[in-house]
Amino acid sequence: MTDGLLLALTSALAMVGIRLGVWLIPEVDIKLFRTVIHHFWFGIFFIFLSFPLSAVNHVLGIVALGVGLGFAADELVFMLRGGGRDKQYWTVPSVVGSAALLLVIFYFQTNLVSFLH
Repeated sequence: MTDGLLLALTSALAMVGIRLGVWLIPEVDIKLFRTVIHHFWFGIFFIFLSFPLSAVNHVLGIVALGVGLGFAADELVFMLRGGGRDKQYWTVPSVVGSAALLLVIFYFQTNLVSFLH
């Protein structure tokens, strides 16, 4: 499996996994000092974590980058539209936006992996 394909598949699995989690366990928020921490921010954390991980183990770095991109892409449109609760998370623009961003990740997979070198 190529590095780019691993990245794209990991992103897709992360996105499907987080959507499945939100569907199975609705209206649960992670809060820090009464502020909701969206999984978008966990995605950003994984993206930053991928760089030092890649220096130790390149495949682990690619997986971390894929998970981070999947989490961030899944919630970006939702957050840009003002966030909200699960009802807003499952709107057509949020779902279509997530799918479109996943297609962008698939299209630029090789370019995205090259950042880890």
